[in-house]
Amino acid sequence: MNEKRKDELGRRFLLSPYILVDECNELEIQELIFLIHSGKHLKSKEAVPAKKLDERISLLFNVLHEKVKDAEALYIAYEKKTNYPYIDAEDRIWMFSTEEYASHAADYFLQQQLMLEMKRVGKEDLMKMLGELHMLGLRKILVDNGQYHTMLDRDELLPPPDFGNTPEINIPVTNPDLQHAIIRFFQFIGIKRSGEGARQLAKEYEAKMLYEVIRAKYLVPMQLDEKVPSAPDEQGRKTIKEGARIQFAVLGGEGDSKWLPVFTDWKEFEKAYDKKVWSSNIATYDDILAISARMDGIVVNCRGIAIPIHEKNKQMIEAYRQELAAAAVESSKEAPNEAVKESDTDDVPAQAPADAPDRATNAVLDEVVSQAPNEASAEAPNDSTTGARNDIHIDHETESTTDNGAQNESVAADQTKNQPLAATIEEVPVLQGTTLQIGDPSEVSEPLAHSIKAYLKKQKGVKKAYLKWMVKGEEQSYLLIVDFEGSQEELFRGIAQAATPHLNGSLLDITGSDGWAAEHVRDTEPLYKKKRFGFI
Repeated sequence: MNEKRKDELGRRFLLSPYILVDECNELEIQELIFLIHSGKHLKSKEAVPAKKLDERISLLFNVLHEKVKDAEALYIAYEKKTNYPYIDAEDRIWMFSTEEYASHAADYFLQQQLMLEMKRVGKEDLMKMLGELHMLGLRKILVDNGQYHTMLDRDELLPPPDFGNTPEINIPVTNPDLQHAIIRFFQFIGIKRSGEGARQLAKEYEAKMLYEVIRAKYLVPMQLDEKVPSAPDEQGRKTIKEGARIQFAVLGGEGDSKWLPVFTDWKEFEKAYDKKVWSSNIATYDDILAISARMDGIVVNCRGIAIPIHEKNKQMIEAYRQELAAAAVESSKEAPNEAVKESDTDDVPAQAPADAPDRATNAVLDEVVSQAPNEASAEAPNDSTTGARNDIHIDHETESTTDNGAQNESVAADQTKNQPLAATIEEVPVLQGTTLQIGDPSEVSEPLAHSIKAYLKKQKGVKKAYLKWMVKGEEQSYLLIVDFEGSQEELFRGIAQAATPHLNGSLLDITGSDGWAAEHVRDTEPLYKKKRFGFI
């Protein structure tokens, strides 16, 4: 678009006393976007009355929506590794109005190590594509990135379906939040990045994905063999009769491993299974754990962005779920007035005041990081034996839905063991003749360790933390030695708030890892160590 054309468009559609909708309909998508962009610029400069510009911009957006829906072809940017629409840093997918603009963007971002494939969407497939964006949880659409560009809302092009009067059993299973989280996480880690900010962002994306994995409802391929077919009730539910056999699909992995395939929606389901041959059971996360109990694991969306849930990943997800449960419990409590009590400076070594441990006596956890441990690593199994079955014989009449709740054990506090004994102790002289003994506690309650680690995972500057047992004269306490960068006061206060509800009457001192404390952490295993994301 040359300058003469820009000037012509501006005068006719922004500065003239009136415009005709029919004239707007003759404009190209890029010309409409240019006018919207220019209108906003004029408004910011107060060059034209704001009310007039708002009306023009609103009209131009309405015309743009219709032009997009009526376009002969549009181009969507797909990230090549995942083969799903690319999501940018502002949570937008990219749409282009011409093949030229799409090619220009692909070439430009290739130089930035971002591999994109521009997929053509014909007019006849546009509504289907927008429907898929609903299933994938992708709402924001950036049009013509690299040219004059604007952002459209998917719902303004295709409103979400209204299932208000539809029986729940007839509502198609979709998990847009989970699909969105999966795509965003795997696209983010698929691009080489460096720096603490990138690592922290990857953890946040992983935590969101784990949260949605737990919340999701899945489609499990199955075949039902009934001696006497049962009829569905008014809600479409069936009661499975005695003698029926449910056959679940099984995927074959490396060696003789067997995996349960589950899917987030019917589109993912049909990439692997023919729904004319296989029906499905709707299952929660706990349900699929139970169904796969005798298998090697679960695979979510085996023909999409596959997520293997093997034993290590199950443990990671369960740890994350416990963090959520702990956060919910702690958030319901009120914080006491006194959160931290400073330790007596006469009782600590005199290297520097900053080395003095902070003492936690009474506090609650304000917030718990929503990030799971990052220890699991696996490749998705192949599907070389798709169609194999895991048979479950029904010996008694039962409902076709299951309820396999999570078994989260709680550890009751033993009030007779408020002060654990040290397993190993070494003596260190302290000022004024006091003897400081530091060793490893013989036992640490799981809630205490879990709460401290959960808080530390959220702190960017914390590298490691060691939990010790300290005896100063007649006083005994836990000692947390923290290797960190940043504000000591804020960090130590947060640790105190996280730990105190689980101390069961014991005291907690907190100090940095430099100075006098350094020699007590050599060759010892930390309670917490910053890890990279691990759900891959």
